[in-house]
Amino acid sequence: MNTKEVLLTASGEAPQALETPETKPDFLEVYDRWVCPMYRYFRSHVGEDPLAEDLTSQLFLKAYQAWPRFEPKRSLAAWLFRIAHNLAMDHYRAARRSRNYLEEAAQNQAFTADPAPDADALLLLRTAMDGLNHQDQELLRLRYLNQLSFAELGQVLGFSEQAAKKKTYRLLQALRQRMGGKDD
Repeated sequence: MNTKEVLLTASGEAPQALETPETKPDFLEVYDRWVCPMYRYFRSHVGEDPLAEDLTSQLFLKAYQAWPRFEPKRSLAAWLFRIAHNLAMDHYRAARRSRNYLEEAAQNQAFTADPAPDADALLLLRTAMDGLNHQDQELLRLRYLNQLSFAELGQVLGFSEQAAKKKTYRLLQALRQRMGGKDD
């Protein structure tokens, strides 16, 4: 059987499943592992808890519906972030926002783990990011906020691992220059 079925025991608990590279993890395990990173991803986009929670719910509904088609040999992280990326873009298209969403997230301090970032550094970063296009902003968000590998980054954004590395390196150089740092 290609997919596992979630069966409940008499106590109402899901049985422990053995994971091998050829089998898929249980969807409940995937949810438990990825709900917080997905929420943080959406929170960095929208800066609002209720909306981030709603988008996270939509993500897992879509993932659950597509779960039978997920291939275990693929990267689960890239698969989930691709769905999340598409949902975020759908949200922005539907809302027809005119403001730069990365700036919105920065104003809400959603993209940083530091609860009280240095205001000058935040302003400098925001200013440096202003000139980046949407795809470049998304690349940096996925790489550094969500810690995707270059291979996963390429899968999500639709280019090769090598192209992801090169593009990230060039973006970091451009940001250093914009922020007044020296170019390596």
